[in-house]
Amino acid sequence: INAVEGCPNGVISMLAEFPGVVESSLNLALVQSTEGQIEVKLLVRSSSESRKEWVCSSVESVFMLAGAKVEFDGAYPGWQPDANSELLTTMTKIYMEKYGQRPNVNVIHAGLECGIIQANAGHKLDIVSFGPTITGAHSPDEAVHIAAVGKSYDYLLAILEQMK
Repeated sequence: INAVEGCPNGVISMLAEFPGVVESSLNLALVQSTEGQIEVKLLVRSSSESRKEWVCSSVESVFMLAGAKVEFDGAYPGWQPDANSELLTTMTKIYMEKYGQRPNVNVIHAGLECGIIQANAGHKLDIVSFGPTITGAHSPDEAVHIAAVGKSYDYLLAILEQMK
C-alpha cells in the first residue's frame, strides 16, 4: 500500500516547445488482489523515450523498496513532435488551398502507431497523423463524424498527388 501511495501519478512533465501539452504521464490503472498477491498495473505515456525510461525507473525504485517484483510490458515507443516538420508545412499549405482555412493542428498525449513506425525506421521519417473527427474515443460512446471521413480521404488524395 505504501508503494502505491508513494508512486507518482498523473502528469509528470510538460513539453517546453508546446505550452499546455503533456510530455509524460503515469496513471494507476489497476490494483487487484488475489490469494497472497497484489497486482498493480500502471500506464506510462510519453512522447520522449528517455523521459519514459526515467519514469519507469522511478516507479521501479518505489516498488522495489517495498519488496515488490516489477515487470514491464506492452510498451510502445514515444513520438516526439516536430514543430519544423516539412511534411506538416506541406500538408498545411494543401489544406489551406483546398479548404480555405488553416487545419486544426494539435500535439496530443497518446500512444499512436506513428511512434512504432518512427522507431522501426530509426527515427528518420517525417511523420504526421491526421484523420476524421472522432468523439468519445476509447469509450462505448466513440463515434466518427461520417462527413469528416470523406473529407479526410479527399485530403489524403490531394497530399499524395502533391507529393508524387
